[in-house]
Amino acid sequence: MLAEFVQRIPAGSKVRVERTTGGTLRGTLMKASPDTLVVQKNTRVPEPPVEVPLAQVTRVTLDTGGSSVGKTVAISVGAGVGATFGVLLLLAAIFSGS
Repeated sequence: MLAEFVQRIPAGSKVRVERTTGGTLRGTLMKASPDTLVVQKNTRVPEPPVEVPLAQVTRVTLDTGGSSVGKTVAISVGAGVGATFGVLLLLAAIFSGS
């Protein structure tokens, strides 16, 4: 069942692979076959792709990066409020100087 799921994930997707050894691998899915996964690790220094046998994989999930709609809305509201207070302070400084 895991092999079918992994083969449906498009190549180039960011994935998180949890292994039976307890380690986690994050990277870009390069290729998925019925027996193995090929993942390019997310590192600053380029490394060769890692081939992981499906027998050593417990779970594969899409790595979304932690961004959500709520987080985006909160950041936007915070920026809008900050800009509004900045303009009000600027106006107060201009009119109090006269």
